[in-house]
Amino acid sequence: MNAIDRCKTSLTLEALLDEREVSRIVGRSVASLRRDRLLRLGIPFTKLGALVRYDPRDIRAYIDANKQVVMNGE
Repeated sequence: MNAIDRCKTSLTLEALLDEREVSRIVGRSVASLRRDRLLRLGIPFTKLGALVRYDPRDIRAYIDANKQVVMNGE
């Protein structure tokens, strides 16, 4: 079961993902996620004290929003 599937029914604090998990899901380095946070770009995140967490629903929305459609023949 992947990290996004863990929270299909309800979101709990345990279902929030850390930056390493998000890095694996979206195929970007932890450093690039940190740079995005600094520049207020990319995937929305939550700060819990020193902890940074991501909501799997925001990750899905980010992936969907960045989907590229290729039209053949145009």
